[in-house]
Amino acid sequence: MRPATADSASPGEAGPGFEAWMPFRWQAWTPAAESPARHESNLRMLRVIATLETRENEPAEDDPLAQEFARLHDKVDLMLEMMAGLYERQGSVSSRQVQMTWRQLRLDNADLPWPGVQVLLELWLHPLIARPLVLAATRLPVDRQPAEETAVFEIETLSGELGAAWERYVFRQHRREVSRGRQSR
Repeated sequence: MRPATADSASPGEAGPGFEAWMPFRWQAWTPAAESPARHESNLRMLRVIATLETRENEPAEDDPLAQEFARLHDKVDLMLEMMAGLYERQGSVSSRQVQMTWRQLRLDNADLPWPGVQVLLELWLHPLIARPLVLAATRLPVDRQPAEETAVFEIETLSGELGAAWERYVFRQHRREVSRGRQSR
């Protein structure tokens, strides 16, 4: 997979991005004021993901107590991952290949709303978290999409701390994808 970048972006799309398989669902949405509960839930989830990803990158320590703590942490992670897998199988959520930047999301056109429709996108960003990130978006008109079989959604601007956390998440994933690409050469 190649990382999505500003060089490969369509008009209106900016910044780094990445591609990933992830559980995805959408629902029709009538715009109103940003829901404070959705805003707080999204912010909390992005903070938890950042914490989990920081934990994954920590080097192993020689201290027996630290090793025992890491072992217990791994067991809790495994249990959470199994619970998230059960949740995914029971729900009507399917995994799809998505390409994201902090402003847009692209995926295949199957079973998606018509251009111009405003939706709430539900993205399960991390396998250990059973709750989705919920983003308001609008499906772009066909003339602004790269191919007929591709759907492009423009994500509504996220403000403040949530916007910054979303940009950091997308940038971290982009950096990891670039790093994996370099290692595979």
